[in-house]
Amino acid sequence: MPTDCPQRDKRLGWTGDAQVFSETACYNMYMPVFYRKYLWDMRAEQSVLGGSVPNVVPRLKEGMVAEHGSCPWADAGVVIPWNVYLHYGSKTLLRECYPGMKDWVECERQREEALGGPHLIKDGFHFADWLALDNEQPGPFGATDPLYIASAYYYRCAKSVAEAAAVLGYEEDRKKFGKLAQEILTAIQDKYFDEDGLCVCHTQTGAALAIMFGLIPERVGTDPEGAALRARVEENNTHLNTGFVGTTILCLALTATGNHETAVSLLLNEEFPGWLYCVNLGATTIWERWDSVLPDGHISPEGMNSLNHYSYGSIEAWMYKDVCGIRPAEAGYRKAVIAPHADARLTFAEGTLDTVAGLYKSGWKYEADGTVTYRVEVPFNAEAEFVLNGVSRTLTAGSYTFVGRE
Repeated sequence: MPTDCPQRDKRLGWTGDAQVFSETACYNMYMPVFYRKYLWDMRAEQSVLGGSVPNVVPRLKEGMVAEHGSCPWADAGVVIPWNVYLHYGSKTLLRECYPGMKDWVECERQREEALGGPHLIKDGFHFADWLALDNEQPGPFGATDPLYIASAYYYRCAKSVAEAAAVLGYEEDRKKFGKLAQEILTAIQDKYFDEDGLCVCHTQTGAALAIMFGLIPERVGTDPEGAALRARVEENNTHLNTGFVGTTILCLALTATGNHETAVSLLLNEEFPGWLYCVNLGATTIWERWDSVLPDGHISPEGMNSLNHYSYGSIEAWMYKDVCGIRPAEAGYRKAVIAPHADARLTFAEGTLDTVAGLYKSGWKYEADGTVTYRVEVPFNAEAEFVLNGVSRTLTAGSYTFVGRE
């Protein structure tokens, strides 16, 4: 099971950490067998919880580890199997996981419908943007409205279930959950977006969710929200202040809205909070808190503190997807998109991904004359859409070199 750290009450399968890291895990390791077992355990727990997903799988009947249904922990029941399908393309495994995916969304629907009103999450305890730094009140909870985050994940999960149903040929479910997803989206836009189409949760995480979960009204587009997100980062002295939800998607959202330079600045920032702040203090593993070690080298006096906690390592998915630019165009990578983003501060980047369709490579390097050399490899019987400076071309199997400027 995916334990989030090796001490105190943490040698357990916490679903939130597993969820936010699942895409990065699929980029780094061969995960289907591991996740198949974990998701089997998860469905076993759901079978006695009315479809709800517990904070910990397998569940212990004591304290917080016995609780269930909290966003984004419980959303592991949909996010993990869908990520696994996108990366490995196994309809067999998706079909096995589908009942649990469906049961979690049904559990949410029944609960929120019982409270009346539009399709939104209206109550409950939610970890939400856990351990974010943007809340003026002391404690581990971020400033972003937890019900906005929970409703955003409700939409994402309903949409993923509809897409899974389409893949598996479950036409009735495709229509049912597709309709539900659209109704959730409409409700989110009515409640959490202003007349200009901007998210009313004025946090880095609020904007990143709006961008990456497709919550922004189509008439507006992502540019205004992307500009707002960049401004919030810059106003914070080019520092992030996100937690478990926001950190996973922050750089992705910046790059997606044309702000890749700002995303790289966050990666390279050596001050607190940031990844290199940790590295400069001797970190060889990811920490649970951005300040798990203080600038003077002493361990933070905060409780619940770990120096070996993989959640913020989810930044690696952005490195694969946007820095090197490798992502699936079809589940299982028979078709891929390769859209690298060069940045002179990094000098070069090289990425290899051993997919079920074969080995993809994508890299770039700044030359002495200021040009950038891009090298791409596409495996046998596969193809990739190579995107550079807005220009797209289809590459069949083989090795390619392109020269351009960023």
